[in-house]
Amino acid sequence: MGKTYRASSAPLYATCPGAAYDETDEVLINPADDAGTLGSAVHAVCAQIATRSLPALYDIGQKYSLDPAQAKELQILSLVALRFWGEYGQQFNLSRAGTPRVEAEMWHRDADGNTISGHQDVIGAGYSCAAGQSEKVCRVLDWKTTRLESVNYRPQMMEYLWLARQAAAPCSPGKEARFSQYVICFLRDKTIEVSKEFTADEVEQWHADYMAGIKSWDGRTYHPGRHCVYCPRRATCPGLCSELALLCDGFHLVEAAVAELPAETKVELWERIGSAQKFLDHAREIIKLHAEAAGGTLQGNGKVLILKDQQRQTIKTREAWPIILNHLTEAELAPAVTINKTTLLDAVADKAPRGGKKRAKDMLMDELTAAGAVETTTYQVSRIVAALPAATETTITETESEE
Repeated sequence: MGKTYRASSAPLYATCPGAAYDETDEVLINPADDAGTLGSAVHAVCAQIATRSLPALYDIGQKYSLDPAQAKELQILSLVALRFWGEYGQQFNLSRAGTPRVEAEMWHRDADGNTISGHQDVIGAGYSCAAGQSEKVCRVLDWKTTRLESVNYRPQMMEYLWLARQAAAPCSPGKEARFSQYVICFLRDKTIEVSKEFTADEVEQWHADYMAGIKSWDGRTYHPGRHCVYCPRRATCPGLCSELALLCDGFHLVEAAVAELPAETKVELWERIGSAQKFLDHAREIIKLHAEAAGGTLQGNGKVLILKDQQRQTIKTREAWPIILNHLTEAELAPAVTINKTTLLDAVADKAPRGGKKRAKDMLMDELTAAGAVETTTYQVSRIVAALPAATETTITETESEE
C-alpha cells in the first residue's frame, strides 16, 4: 500500500528523507499552533483578493475568532497582499474564466501507489516574461504569513508545479502551458521570491529526483537541523537525539573553539544551537505538565522540582488616573509612566479620516520628535534568514492606504 506525500512536507523530506518514515507505534508530534488560526484567516482574505472580491475582513475575523491584536495583523497583512496583487496579479489571470483558481487541492497517484497531494493558494497562467506573448506559463503562488526565514521552500513549490501538470484536477493551467514558474509572497517582509521559468522536463526531473531521494533512504542517516522543529518524528528521532547529546557535551568547548571556525560554520552552529534550545524548551514544558499532574512537585536525586503560582498586579490607567493626580504632580508622576508607542499611534489613527491614518501618525511623531519627547535606543535582535539571490528578491511597493 502506497504512502501519501504532502507537497508542504517537501522542504523537510528533501533535507532529511528519514522524516518521511516512521516506526510502528512511534510517538509523532503534531503541535497545536495559535498562529495557524491567523494564517488561515489571512489566506481566506487573500483568496478573495485573488478572485477580485472585496475582502470581508470583519466577517473573516469573526469566523476565525481573532482577538484584537490578530485582527490588526490581519488588516496589515491583507493590505500587503492587496498591493502585491495590484502589481502582479495580471500574471496569473490568463484563463478562460479570466481569474486564477484559488485554494486548489490537487493530487496524483504514481505507479508505485503513492499519492502526492498539495493545497495551492493560487494557480493561474500568464505569458512568459522572457518569450513575450508567444509562450504561456503556469504560475503557482504561495502566501507566507511567517517571516522570511532560512527555510528552503523550493521543494514545496516544485512539487506544486509538478502537481499542476499531473494532478487529477479539472482545467489545470499546467497541462497546457509550456513553462512553469512559482512565486512566494512573504507578507510580513513585503518580499516576493520568483523562480525561473521551468520547462516540463525540468519539473519532471525534479520530482523524479525528489522521490528517488526518499525511496533510496538507507534507514539510518539523518540530517538534524533547524527543520527538525517541523518534523513529527522529533520526539524519537535517533539523529536529533544524538545531535542534542553532542551539542550538550561540547558546550564547554565552544568559547575556545568558535573563534577558529569559518563564517559558514559559525552560522550553522548558531542555527543548530537554536534548534536544540527549542527542543529543550519543549521538553521542559512536558516535564512541567507532569509536575502539575503530580500535584505541583517532582522529586528525585535529592532535589525537588516545585511549581508555584505567582501573582502580578497591574494598574488600570483610566480608573487610576484621577486618584494618582490627587497624590502626585505631573512632574512626580512622569517617571512612573511609560507610553506604548504602537498603542498611542493606533489611537491617533483611529480618529483620523479614511485615507489619512498614516499621515496622522507621521504628524504626531514629528511633533513629539521636535519636542524632544522621543527617545531612541538601539538593541540587537538575531535570526537566521534566507540569503536570496538579488535577482529573485523583490520588495512590494509601498503606497499610502489604510493601516
